[in-house]
Amino acid sequence: MEITFDKGLFVARIQFHERSQFKKALWDWSDELKRWTTADPANVETFTNACVGEASAIMERYLEEKNAVISESRALDTAFVGLVPEGKALYGFQNAGVEYALRRKDTLIGDDPGLGKQQPTYCKVLMADGSYTRIGDLEIGDKIASVDGTIQTVTGIFPQGFKPAYRVYFRDKTSTDCGPEHLWTVTTTQRRRKSKDPWFTATLEELLNRGITFSSGGKNVNKFEVPIPTPLNASDKKFPIDPYQLGVILGDGGLRSFRGGCCTISCFAPDADEIMASFDPKTQEEALEQYGQCRRFYVRGIQPALREVGLYRSLGRDKFIPEIYFSGSEQQRLSLLQGLMDTDGSASRNRITFHSSNHRLANDVARLVRSIGGVGIIREYDRPDKETYEKDIQVNVRLDRWCPFRINRKANQWKPASFNNRPKKAICKVERIEDQEQVCISVSHPSGLYITDDYIVTHNTTQAISVANEMFESGELEDVLILCEASQKAHWSRQWPDWTTTGLDIGVVERRVRQKNKIKRTVSIIPDTPVTVVNYDLLGQIHDWLAEQPWSLVIADECQALRNMEAQRTRYVFGDEERLIVKPAGRNKDGSFRMVRKRLEAVRAIRGDRRVFLTGTPIENRPHDLWPIIRAFDPEGLGSDYEFFIKRYCGAYWTEYGWSTSGGTNLIELQRYLRSTFMVRRTTQQALPDMPPKTRRPFFLPADDFKHVLKKSDDVFERSLDALEEHLGLRAEGETEDRMFSVWEELYTRYGDQIEDATYEEIMELVPEEASVAFEEIAKLRSELAVAKVPYIIRHVREITDAGEKVVVFFYHKVVGQALREAWGDSCGYIDGSIKPTKRQDEVDRFMEDPDCTAMFGQLHAASKGFTMTVARRAVFGELDWRPGTMKQAENRIWRISQENHCLIDHLIVESSIEVRQSHSLIEKQEQMDKALDHEESETQE
Repeated sequence: MEITFDKGLFVARIQFHERSQFKKALWDWSDELKRWTTADPANVETFTNACVGEASAIMERYLEEKNAVISESRALDTAFVGLVPEGKALYGFQNAGVEYALRRKDTLIGDDPGLGKQQPTYCKVLMADGSYTRIGDLEIGDKIASVDGTIQTVTGIFPQGFKPAYRVYFRDKTSTDCGPEHLWTVTTTQRRRKSKDPWFTATLEELLNRGITFSSGGKNVNKFEVPIPTPLNASDKKFPIDPYQLGVILGDGGLRSFRGGCCTISCFAPDADEIMASFDPKTQEEALEQYGQCRRFYVRGIQPALREVGLYRSLGRDKFIPEIYFSGSEQQRLSLLQGLMDTDGSASRNRITFHSSNHRLANDVARLVRSIGGVGIIREYDRPDKETYEKDIQVNVRLDRWCPFRINRKANQWKPASFNNRPKKAICKVERIEDQEQVCISVSHPSGLYITDDYIVTHNTTQAISVANEMFESGELEDVLILCEASQKAHWSRQWPDWTTTGLDIGVVERRVRQKNKIKRTVSIIPDTPVTVVNYDLLGQIHDWLAEQPWSLVIADECQALRNMEAQRTRYVFGDEERLIVKPAGRNKDGSFRMVRKRLEAVRAIRGDRRVFLTGTPIENRPHDLWPIIRAFDPEGLGSDYEFFIKRYCGAYWTEYGWSTSGGTNLIELQRYLRSTFMVRRTTQQALPDMPPKTRRPFFLPADDFKHVLKKSDDVFERSLDALEEHLGLRAEGETEDRMFSVWEELYTRYGDQIEDATYEEIMELVPEEASVAFEEIAKLRSELAVAKVPYIIRHVREITDAGEKVVVFFYHKVVGQALREAWGDSCGYIDGSIKPTKRQDEVDRFMEDPDCTAMFGQLHAASKGFTMTVARRAVFGELDWRPGTMKQAENRIWRISQENHCLIDHLIVESSIEVRQSHSLIEKQEQMDKALDHEESETQE
């Protein structure tokens, strides 16, 4: 094989047996040259290695340009910074997505969620030796302390440049800096009381939106608390002075003058014998006279050690805890605290307090308390007698495990903290600070957390809004149209004000029922705002108005809803010419097909100077789903030739019913086309390399327990599929599950667009009467099998919740969901198609926040999109959907941003049923979709 270039054509000299490859690649046979030829480099791409001379040089330039664009579609960072409000920032790959979109009139953003860990470079990280180091000074391989007390390794360092920053203050007077999208692990008092696993994760912005305080008894009470780090597991150190003795000296020692080289210690008389017992009797001498209520002792030989630690001749106001003592073992740090508390501490009804007039020492004591898993809260009070000191500085000490005293008088007054007085670190205030240079680090701990942890969140929505911001800044934006599912309207209404810099108001098209003369009619109320949000199922009511407007920017969220070119919503968005559709609809008595003709009126497209379409699932079931977007975004290229598209990428072939387009071919080539033309997409694994794994597990239910259903299933499916295929004009081929996939897709093609999130039963009500019997038989069989599985679903889910875990359970039939809901009562959240979209988020919020809400039951078509349920790491599919895109969307309710745990996805499958084959087909179709969208092929295809 050899390919040359001559007079504007690539010319192939090949062997006879190679001709089929060139036919498939859409080369033409030239009778004049007696060779296969093409003018399109895209057709040559597969055979690049066979090019010689000028043909090789042309293809080298072509592939270099194409691969550069493809690399941009995968970019995780860029020098470009997208425009967002002050105090907010896009992550690196979001900036790259905005940059990609601004270079094109039409863009498909198909990102999975992404995530990183980020902190200002000056923030300090607790090291393995107990000291603190600036995060900006860390190096790969450094040993740091983790939140569970273990020692971990820094595995990666990623500078982020200057980013917005906030200061978060805690009740114990400590603070840390982070971004508005920092993910915090927090809990509330209610969750601590009732839940076995009370902790959940939320961004700082989400916490602020919920309110960080609430009113109780006329007072503002802090709502959220963060975990108390487990003490660092450090080894014992050899110190110049015993830790307990140092605590005593810091509390009651006189270090300014040394009588005869001795350190003076004045102890409260009743406690003196216990305290001084820690010192060697040979090195101490008691003064003969008693000073007030104190006994005075002189300790010899301690001057060199005090010099070594920097305390020699320190005044009371200058005392401090030497830094090396913070790196001691947990027991050594406790001993130091006990020496301080035995001398300058008090206990009154278990209110444990350290008293001082020295700010530095008080702060050191609070830090010491925190280092052993407690909380130290500093307060200042005016002294009644101000002759000596004006302030009494107190450290309120709260420890859960350790008694802070050794002497009996005080230790007897201590007891472990009650629930209300337990150590807790509550967020009390947040304030904006200047932008700071920041850095991301990754660590070896499974949770990815270190003592001061920080994160940044991502979302496709923010990229689209940033594109609008950039257009407004350059004078290109006057108005915006946002198309979405009904359940997403509230989300856009919240996100736009938070992320826009345009100052443009947003309004939502609402459906209203009006009555006049006892006649009710539904109307759509159009807001008088420059930014308009409308859900897909209202497009028909206001299409004329939408098509008349020359929109500056059109954003379509969840655009996989526009996959069917014959669906009304798709035609309303992209426009379509008048055409006649002829399809078979069963057979006549003589065996011939009865053809149905349907005339589609011409529809005007919704015009946009720029279009940005968003989806996490560009392909829901098969490559053919992409055709409407390709037709609209590349009308002069691939979108101009439907037959070429389906033959090349769908493996299409002609049948007596028409084109069969359910397959997928040349998928890597298709991906390269999409990325080089209009699609930017980064997968979760690319943008989120530290994302915990997701494991799918089949749980097989014994066939013997379902004999009454399985006995008739094969006959029913075969008979009903035959009837449905005849009605729909499909050719019966392949295994039963493959045929069912084809039937299901054709059902949605013809009827599904009439009902948003339509179920099988809802679609069944729309089909002609002559096909309804077959629909009813399959629906009845699937329902019987589903109902028979309910006890097994309940048992499986109970095992999860009884182990203290939350779980999300997906079902298909409403009767199954209602049975599950009845079994759980008030301790579950619930969503099915009958729940209004505005109420669905309320159910999710309760599941996320209420520790008593242990299970979330969601109907697949109603709960699989747009919700975050990461409080759970377990998902159970009591029933499977026929479309892999829906299954993946549902899984990603728990496997998404902020999830820190390994997610387990359980499929409950009845042995020897169609579910077994269905699960295999789902996996195969998902692999096909991944290949078309995400497979990272070599630069040149062989």
